[in-house]
Amino acid sequence: MLRYYIVGTKHLLQRRDLGLKPFLECVLSTHSVALIAEEALASEPKLVGRDLGREHNIPWIPVDMTVDQQEQAGIAQDLDKAYRLMSRDNKLNLYPKHANEVRHEYWLQTIERECLERKIEDGTILVTCGRNHLEFFFEEVRKRGIEQVEIAEYPEGLKATLPQLTTLP
Repeated sequence: MLRYYIVGTKHLLQRRDLGLKPFLECVLSTHSVALIAEEALASEPKLVGRDLGREHNIPWIPVDMTVDQQEQAGIAQDLDKAYRLMSRDNKLNLYPKHANEVRHEYWLQTIERECLERKIEDGTILVTCGRNHLEFFFEEVRKRGIEQVEIAEYPEGLKATLPQLTTLP
């Protein structure tokens, strides 16, 4: 049976080891992790999840959509608008819900395809993603009928340090 362990964090922490690696190593030591999936692109030079996968001989996959894929899915404009507004005003924390639902579906399809190809039928899928996705992605996983889903944020209490999340259509 497949289980999910979803970690919501800052993207900066996925790219630079500022404590995320020991946290994820703790997850590896307490869960039978069969696959590491990361909200990232394969082209990114430094990723904590990918490095952990190599060190522990656990398959790793990037699950984020490229800009071309976002454009083909019709969500690039909504994502770009939210990012531009947030970069102008660091007190904004915008979440384009529909666009991210499309992304989450893509993430899940990518994970499911990888599990089929590697014949992974049992174990924990460790997913790292931006903190804003945590509860939304959790719900998408549960809609797939997967009952065993754990979530955590790193660092603990991260949500309280972020501006209030505003969802957009």
